Amino acid sequence: HAVFIGSENRDEFLNPFGVILCQYGSPKGVNGTICVVGPKRMGYVAAIGGVRHLSAFMSQMVQGIQGDHSE
Repeated sequence: HAVFIGSENRDEFLNPFGVILCQYGSPKGVNGTICVVGPKRMGYVAAIGGVRHLSAFMSQMVQGIQGDHSE
């Protein structure tokens, strides 16, 4: 996962916010990114945990659809 807070964001438009990113996917190449944009003072521990949990769930779904259970 990646976390950008305020001026750490690449786009100046996002400076007032915090951004949490986490990728999901499968070894066969179906991939995506989950992103949460919230206030700089959001509960990062809970938000990161939620994004990571959703990412793991999405990866399992993608792998299940593709019949890839190697991970």
